Amino acid sequence: MFLLLPHITTSPSILVKNSTPLLVSPKSIITLEFSDIQPSSIDVNIWEDNAVIKQELNNNQLVVPDSEGLVIYEVAATWEQGRAFYAFLIDVK
Repeated sequence: MFLLLPHITTSPSILVKNSTPLLVSPKSIITLEFSDIQPSSIDVNIWEDNAVIKQELNNNQLVVPDSEGLVIYEVAATWEQGRAFYAFLIDVK
């Protein structure tokens, strides 16, 4: 489980700059959990060299890449009240 940090206009790469990455194995499964009301939609992207790579999400779960290295994730969740953006950092080893 990850503590997701919301952001408004800052890019995910800047947001996670000083955070400690969570160590995960290649092809691990990450489950996204929201504390209160579940969002009506969730979009997940990997930020890589300022490129955005859309990720598949099934039942709030995504599969970590099989290559080693740091991975920055951006999560965009939508509720009736609005949209929130989150970012987190993992280290695949």
